[in-house]
Amino acid sequence: MSRRRADRLVRWSARPWENRWASRFSLRAWITLVKASEHDDHARAALLRLATGDEHRTHFWREDTRDLVAEVWAKERDHAFRAVVLEHGLIPKHGKERWTAAALNGRLLECWAPDAGPAVAELLDDDDEDVRTGAVRACGEAAEPVLGNLWQALASAAAGPGSDALLRELLRNPRPLEPDTLGFAWRHWLNDPGDPLWEFLRAIGRPAPTAGEGVVRRLSLLALGSAAPADLCRAVISERTPDAVRRIVIATCVERGLQPSDPAERVIFLLLTGQSARSREADPDGALLAAAYAKAPAGLRSRLNAAVAVAEEPDLVRVLLGTAERRAMSVEERGLLAGGLAAGGAWPELWRLARDLPLVEAIAAVHLIEEWRPSGDAGAVFDRLRRMEPEPAVAALESLNRRDPIRLNTGLEQIEGCALSPDGSRLAVFGHSVPGGRMCHHLIEFALPEGRVVATYEGGRGGVGDSSWREAVHTGDDIIAIAGSTTGSLVRYAGGERERFYDFDLGGQVGAVRLAPNGVVATSFGGVHLFSPPYGVPSHGVPSHSGPAFHARTEDLGLKRPWAFSFAVEPESGLIAIGDRDLAVLDAGAGRVLARTHGLPRTHRGGTTDFRMFAFASPHRIITVDDSYRVAAWRLDGASLTLERTAPFRFPVLGRWITALPANDRIAVCEGRPVYLDPSTLERTDPPVVGKLDAHHIWSTPSGEHVAFGDRTCIEVHGPYLDPAGLLLQRPLAGTVPEDLAAIGELIASERYGGDVAELLTLFRICLGERHGEQVTLGRGGATEAAGAD
Repeated sequence: MSRRRADRLVRWSARPWENRWASRFSLRAWITLVKASEHDDHARAALLRLATGDEHRTHFWREDTRDLVAEVWAKERDHAFRAVVLEHGLIPKHGKERWTAAALNGRLLECWAPDAGPAVAELLDDDDEDVRTGAVRACGEAAEPVLGNLWQALASAAAGPGSDALLRELLRNPRPLEPDTLGFAWRHWLNDPGDPLWEFLRAIGRPAPTAGEGVVRRLSLLALGSAAPADLCRAVISERTPDAVRRIVIATCVERGLQPSDPAERVIFLLLTGQSARSREADPDGALLAAAYAKAPAGLRSRLNAAVAVAEEPDLVRVLLGTAERRAMSVEERGLLAGGLAAGGAWPELWRLARDLPLVEAIAAVHLIEEWRPSGDAGAVFDRLRRMEPEPAVAALESLNRRDPIRLNTGLEQIEGCALSPDGSRLAVFGHSVPGGRMCHHLIEFALPEGRVVATYEGGRGGVGDSSWREAVHTGDDIIAIAGSTTGSLVRYAGGERERFYDFDLGGQVGAVRLAPNGVVATSFGGVHLFSPPYGVPSHGVPSHSGPAFHARTEDLGLKRPWAFSFAVEPESGLIAIGDRDLAVLDAGAGRVLARTHGLPRTHRGGTTDFRMFAFASPHRIITVDDSYRVAAWRLDGASLTLERTAPFRFPVLGRWITALPANDRIAVCEGRPVYLDPSTLERTDPPVVGKLDAHHIWSTPSGEHVAFGDRTCIEVHGPYLDPAGLLLQRPLAGTVPEDLAAIGELIASERYGGDVAELLTLFRICLGERHGEQVTLGRGGATEAAGAD
């Protein structure tokens, strides 16, 4: 484009108000100039003259052009545009480019708006030195309410990659913090503990405000040592106390000599605070510690194990783990017990432990034994176990992992739904077929990985209104399904029997059902309901469950009409995400609403949006889809929900579901076929695995380790499955029965396995024979072995 034509476009666009045709002509001329400026120097120079020249002060597109120049510089960082933006103080009226240009001109505080806070962190990390200087100046000179906006941005995930720089500059601001601002500072420290911020908060000496988030205030009181002594002691033991707070509370309790009043809690408290000698004095025979350990949740048991390892007291190891069944221990606990016994030279006890462990762990345990051997026939078994090194044994067991997906031909003409048990060992699939022109609905339960049919239920045969099914979950022992397309009642299936799951009013039909860590959660138009096990034995027509363990009515949640057909449960904490025009997070254990939003931005049609689908990507991130087909990510911090970002696209249809795949760091959304999103960026990404089916549906276990894909008639399951030999070899020897000898004999006779795997199978057979009193030939010149161990 020549300069003459560029100047002509400037003139043509100058007077759009004369008539309708002039208005259209002016707009077209200005758009043509703007588009040409992207690649033409004359057009770009004309655009700059229009934005800055005195002769164009009254030009109709003058202000829009000035905004455009600043926006283009903020995006492209053109040196010529930068000089114009800096010389003329150009600042766009909207968008995040406004804050970049304002920082360049040193006018960030002058142009401040509440949504500028999250942008400041990025400005502090900008490549332009003048932009960084402008952001630093704004942080250092900010007063309320700007200072509160900055701390709030820092406390939320929206602060982005420059959060460290933002914290550094805010700590240099000399102004005192208002109560609400102090609450944001405490929240950020709880999310990202660091020494500089802790020293800053400790110097202030004030907790988070009473009117703020209850969790943040409670934890700030604990960290400052201002809580009641009993609360400080409980915080040391509690699983809900963050590690950073717990370390400070432990130091406070030791310094003040605090102890719980309850004897069992006191023993655990003393051990967790490093006072193992005093713990032993308070519990000489270990009875209190053993009883408390048996009731402790997994996280507390892990911390107790670590405390015992630091204390280096094998007697305490036996107290902690000696009363627990070997088959119920975690790998960590069994390893800790073996290491503790070896450290104390307790060889007979270690050998008795090895006889109860899974085979690979038993091999590792016998290699810890030094200069000792059991007497009698058990010595031959001991020698044979020591011949195999632990490393090859582990590698042989890992080689039995299935690499190919499991493909199930269901026999259905249309699959309508599926459910995996939490460990992936069971799968329930329901749908219909049309034999002889008559539609029949079936619910089929499979055992995985072998693909064996465990039970089949034909719709409408149980007298419980289950002519069809809408949704189901598999607890591992039971299938709990929403039966009927209109009635929406819950029916339980187990062992070939079926029953109504409850016999009381839920306030409307059940819309959705999900697995929870402590049971099964269902939603109806009347509220949210948590059912806790055990559920009893199914019996025709006799509901085994008298009522929900937790029930929250819709009006009690503050929700006008929540979408009952979708919600999400966080697989670790059991928190529930549900919503209508607000997103609400429920804590069923505490029986309350933990956090909620207060509406979404207006749509282009002027109405409000309702939440329709939910998924927990992590314990602190919730992904939602609303009825305008927008995908959004929300950050859950204590009792606060913060909108992190929305996806840069909308789905053309709402779809039927959204599911989280935590093990693969993916979110799957239905759009005809599954679409996979990165939960951190909401950008489209690759599928977690590549299957052979043209999948239209996807289902997952809560952990995301096992994933099922489905088309019309087939299911393909991906996950960490072992083949039959692996399934047998991973079982603790204490959990075997004499009949397992026949199974292991068949595997050996099949000659499918060689090398170290064959040796493992032979060793497993020998150990079973030693345990169950069978005569087994040891081989390799060994003797025939009978039961018995010293």
